[in-house]
Amino acid sequence: MRKDNSCSQIRIITRITAIACLTSMLLCYKLWLGERVFPTSPVFNHLLKLNHPFDIILFCITGILLLCICIVRNPQKFIISFLVCAAILAILDQNRWQPWFYQYMMMFFIVSFFNFRCDDTRHQHAITTILKLMIGAIYFWSGLQKLNPHFLSETFPWLMEPITKHLGEGAIKDLNWVGKSFPIIETLTGIVLFISPVKKMAVILIFLMHIFILFVLGPFGQNYNPVVWPWNVAMMLFSFILFFNNEIVIYNQIKEMLRYHSIKIV
Repeated sequence: MRKDNSCSQIRIITRITAIACLTSMLLCYKLWLGERVFPTSPVFNHLLKLNHPFDIILFCITGILLLCICIVRNPQKFIISFLVCAAILAILDQNRWQPWFYQYMMMFFIVSFFNFRCDDTRHQHAITTILKLMIGAIYFWSGLQKLNPHFLSETFPWLMEPITKHLGEGAIKDLNWVGKSFPIIETLTGIVLFISPVKKMAVILIFLMHIFILFVLGPFGQNYNPVVWPWNVAMMLFSFILFFNNEIVIYNQIKEMLRYHSIKIV
């Protein structure tokens, strides 16, 4: 049962990652094309610009590969092919190095070493362990980087505008404690996910946090940056699948995980 659970988790997470990545790429499709008003910024200056129609061809191939990852039972070859295309897109333009994009690339890189035959229990557990550590680290760092004066004075009041505009002038001052606690709660959530008695509470907090973000950034709020909406939904699902009903990560699992060279690279 444990073997089947780990394998099914990897399959589901792989499909969610592909769907979320494809959706976000489609929402900002101009970013992945060479012909646009905003100039590309290649990693190396001597790299040739990918002009029409080759930019469209590469973008379409990348999208088709993501669709195949969603559909086929053993998408390993498609994942590797996607990583090659994604690397080319990233090298040709540093503007494409969006947090959600390189997170998905890293997750695909991890599962690209998995044969999807579910015949290696230890490897399956190693993959789910590194995915847990990755998601926990993202929440930990996301909260930590909000511990700056600009978040409380600029970002938080802007996020709260869809709510405070109905509460009257000066309402944001009464909610300052929420802004101060937000980074701390998010940072601690990244830790609490690995503490068995309270990890389910951490997952619930993550759901509430992302629902709040989707509300304030969504069409009923600021209606801002729809590219990150699928990312928020995906993070909710990742947290639930990896943490809610699973055993916590312990030292022995991490030690076992490091037996695999692919995990060491990550």
